[in-house]
Amino acid sequence: MPLDEQTLARFRHTAFILGPFPVLSQTFIYREFEAMAGFGLDVNLVSTGSRKAHELQLSPALRDMERRAIYLNADSPAVIASMTSKLSSSRVRQTLRWMMRFPHRDNKKRARAAAAVLVAGHLAPELRRRGIRYVHAHFAGFQTEIAMSLSRLLDIPYGCTWHAYGIYKDRNILRDKVAGARVLLTCTRHNVEHLRELCPNEAERIHLDYHGLD
Repeated sequence: MPLDEQTLARFRHTAFILGPFPVLSQTFIYREFEAMAGFGLDVNLVSTGSRKAHELQLSPALRDMERRAIYLNADSPAVIASMTSKLSSSRVRQTLRWMMRFPHRDNKKRARAAAAVLVAGHLAPELRRRGIRYVHAHFAGFQTEIAMSLSRLLDIPYGCTWHAYGIYKDRNILRDKVAGARVLLTCTRHNVEHLRELCPNEAERIHLDYHGLD
């Protein structure tokens, strides 16, 4: 069933925040991207890893997404210099102060969240150039913290898709992440019930989205 032009126009301005891409363990996510491409959506991917040689066979649609993806390449001296330079921006400093006010679980998580703000400051100009109007993070930890920061820097909404590790193991500022999200998708009924119990005021934003189903 084709999507209407209004829906197509809205999602053509979406970026998905991922970890390394592509990796074999996340093909369940990539099938969703392939389905979106089949609907005519222009899927913009942002990977927090580096583009590396891989043995994973990609479909033509995924290969095109990989070609156009934004890779952080955080081990590059130029990228490190770019992220550090963003502290000269008052908007980035304000976002960093905002992020540091959340009750992070420990100092390691607090440092990771600060890094997410710097990453977002580095990515924001390119996302603005691409006309991105919504960011959606896969995974509840670093990726969602980047999405939160981009939302703040670009004045656009964010949403997320979460899985077991981020919900039960990482657990950093989950209530605050849900409170700020436009929508939260998760893959099991147990996750939905757990998150709705944790965040009862945002229960209507938390939705069950099984993997592998239309």
